[in-house]
Amino acid sequence: MSKRRYLVPAAVFLAVLIAFRRTFAPFLAGAAIAYILDMPTRCCERLFSGVRRVQLRRALAVSAALLGTLSFTFLFAALLVPRITESAGLLSARLPGYWAALISSLDRLPIPDAVRRFVSQQGAAFLEQLKAAGNGLLSEAWRLTRHMGGAVAASVSDIFTALVSFIYLLCCKSLILSQCRKLFSACLPAKVYQQLRTLFGTSNEIFSRYISGRVIESAILTVLCLVGLLLSGIPYAPLLSLISGVSNLIPFLGPLLGVVPCVLLLVVIDPVKAVWFAVFILALQQLDNNLISPRIVGTSVGLPAVWTMLSVLLGARILGTAGAFLAVPCAAVAYRLLGSYLRTRT
Repeated sequence: MSKRRYLVPAAVFLAVLIAFRRTFAPFLAGAAIAYILDMPTRCCERLFSGVRRVQLRRALAVSAALLGTLSFTFLFAALLVPRITESAGLLSARLPGYWAALISSLDRLPIPDAVRRFVSQQGAAFLEQLKAAGNGLLSEAWRLTRHMGGAVAASVSDIFTALVSFIYLLCCKSLILSQCRKLFSACLPAKVYQQLRTLFGTSNEIFSRYISGRVIESAILTVLCLVGLLLSGIPYAPLLSLISGVSNLIPFLGPLLGVVPCVLLLVVIDPVKAVWFAVFILALQQLDNNLISPRIVGTSVGLPAVWTMLSVLLGARILGTAGAFLAVPCAAVAYRLLGSYLRTRT
């Protein structure tokens, strides 16, 4: 009877949340933004440790975190986005000429006609797929841009609600957490309440360290890759470095999924440059695995390599790219809680 006493309100709460998910969507979006920005906010709080008033220190930290995030976004949009767009446009325009030059070079080599025909057919199919994907991305970008004004006007109240929600959640984090603890401790049995505290505490620790670590690590790799490609004279360095850096957000599969398309493109442009790019990325990955990742991400996840790989594959199968990124911290939470449970049973 006691279990039913607490399961029925929980089921009713979940049913209401699902039924009115459109109403709660701006608040959930604000909570997600607040959770992400809480990571740099905690770092900024250390800078204002001399301020004695807790509310003032938190307000200053939130302002600094928002200012830093907006400044980084503006610099990225102003400096890198035009160069990446220029690289993508030049590559799209020159790719047929690169392919024709590659086929002409293959014709002068003493290779069997069957191999030459296979390379020509597969390469033509690859270019058609790449062109179709590029056209699809352009049309989708145009559609989103064309409807952006109407979408913003239609959802201005939701955007305002999300903004107010995440600013309030960031500034009043301590008060909200204290109120939630009091509410759950009063409504739930002591054992259930302690289990929930353990679950949320473990999840917050793993998710915050994992997300912040992966983002910082990928940003460092993007910058290092851009500098290395520019010094090596490899063409389309901004576009290739962005692909390599963003793909590194996903463990195991990400670097492979990001490097293979870049190498294939460079093979069409210049096979020698493709080899140099592959060697450079391999060396950069070794630097990341042995120096950058241990210092930034560290052992915060605490998940063995085999379970990390399996969780990434399973998450990718279920939710695609987002699932591959979030599968590792979810599996790490389950792994740590299961390990704690087994230790208490033995």
